[in-house]
Amino acid sequence: MTGVCEGWGDPHYITFDGLFYSFQGNCTYVLMEEMWPRHQFKIYIDNVNCDPTEDVSCPRAIIVSYRSTVITLKNHNLIGAAQLEALIDGVSLRLPFSRHGVKVMSSGINMVLEIAHLQVVVTFGVTGFSVNLPWQHFGNNTQGHCGTCNNNKADDCMLPGGQLVENCALMADYWPAKDQPDCHVAPGIPTNSPLPEPTQKPCKPDSSACDLLKDSIFAACHPFVSPDNFYKGCVYDSCHVSNPAVECTSLQTYAAACAQFGVCIYWRNHTAQCASDCPADKVYKPCGPAEQPTCDDNPDESRMNFTTEGCFCPDGMKLFNKDSEICVDKCGCIDPEGVPREFNERFEYKCQDCVCSESTKTVTCKPKVCSKPPVEICTGPGFVYVNQTDPSDPCCSSLVCRCDSRTCPPTNMNCPIGFVPVVSVPEGKCCPEHTCGMVSLPLSRLSTCGMVSLPLSRLSTCGMVSLPLSRISTCGMVSLPLSRLSTCGMVSLPLSRLSTCGMVSLPLSIISTCGIVSLPLSRLSTCGMVSLPLSRLSTCGMVSLPLSRLSTCDMVSLPISRLSCIDVFVLLR
Repeated sequence: MTGVCEGWGDPHYITFDGLFYSFQGNCTYVLMEEMWPRHQFKIYIDNVNCDPTEDVSCPRAIIVSYRSTVITLKNHNLIGAAQLEALIDGVSLRLPFSRHGVKVMSSGINMVLEIAHLQVVVTFGVTGFSVNLPWQHFGNNTQGHCGTCNNNKADDCMLPGGQLVENCALMADYWPAKDQPDCHVAPGIPTNSPLPEPTQKPCKPDSSACDLLKDSIFAACHPFVSPDNFYKGCVYDSCHVSNPAVECTSLQTYAAACAQFGVCIYWRNHTAQCASDCPADKVYKPCGPAEQPTCDDNPDESRMNFTTEGCFCPDGMKLFNKDSEICVDKCGCIDPEGVPREFNERFEYKCQDCVCSESTKTVTCKPKVCSKPPVEICTGPGFVYVNQTDPSDPCCSSLVCRCDSRTCPPTNMNCPIGFVPVVSVPEGKCCPEHTCGMVSLPLSRLSTCGMVSLPLSRLSTCGMVSLPLSRISTCGMVSLPLSRLSTCGMVSLPLSRLSTCGMVSLPLSIISTCGIVSLPLSRLSTCGMVSLPLSRLSTCGMVSLPLSRLSTCDMVSLPISRLSCIDVFVLLR
């Protein structure tokens, strides 16, 4: 036979003997202690204000003291989803926890503490708690907020000195924990006259969640546990607490009471405000095992025989071990990234070859051995070997031939007069190569007379040189070496504003402005002078071409006088 004390909401209590009352104290109180110490066992409850507009409180923590061990089950969030933590001496515990006969488990929604030796089970989560005590260890030997555990409601409202009062809400103020200077100090010993019921305005719940308690969803549980007290608590919370999620604690606590009688009810999907929220790899169950099965379980060890709602592995799966939240369908190893591996499974991790060892149930790794790829032949200036990651296997590398222009040898960049270096990198090579090419010389804006010499040697065929001689303010000379012109073409002279006439007349008719005279320079047997009379030129004059000794000479001198603004182009073909 087991006695159950429950509390939820802001907060409402049902004692071990089934007496319902509400208490709004804001302090740490004795929830249950032994009247005659036999097991060194005691439980405290820490209540805090949980609404910004109403003077109501909610359970923030349950503190279990057993022998020399004190464990706190705490909820850090009283407004929304629970943020549960178990602590010893202020130090957070990694769950599941087991020490000195005390186990603490978590289902994500609830934490469950078990003392197997005493058959004690304490649950806590989302502003609700339950304490299960066996009659053989604690019958007729409890006092505090949870009453006397003797199947007699009449003596549940007992003060620390043994005096009985009719109102348990009044009694609860007289059970503060020791060393609580900030707690409200209860007045002197109260009289037995009952307290007047506080005047309350009629209230209607803000939502239909409370009505579910009396609906067909919970009908299977009604014969075992009456929903009346849970409904009263739900209505009170709906009227006095602004957070609608507090109503869910009445339904949750009632469903947990039903589960103790083997009636498991899926109720959360019937109201949006109480929906469950489980990780993607877990499923919600209203009656899952408080101590979830794992791959490390020893069949000879006793397990917690208690159910609770929460998030569990899907059917057919279990936790990899007690310290892991990973669900597996086959037991094996967990790799360094937390991925489950089957026994003897081989895999690669960070360029290591790893295997899941069945004998040790651990993963062992060794550096990966890469095959030796063929080495490229690397010849030619500028090419060097480079260690490069293999695109098909990032764990391995190979030597490849790559161009590094910094290693190229220096080159001779000198060219004959009249040519300039042309630099290029031929296809398939690394280092630049140079050749000598002809140059175009713009001779503009010359302020004084001068000479420009253009050697046209080493031309396999007749070439071309363009000399724009613009804006020459005074007379000047242009010297053109005309070597290797055995069959070459013409010299073109733009003739403008020439002041005198010469010996050979070339009529240039219908030229309204300064024009072009083309002189074929072939078949001249001796060097001489050619004069060009330019008729019908409105502004043009005379040009003299001293062409002495043209058959062997390589120079044509062009006296260019009185050219103030017109450009002269010499075209050699």
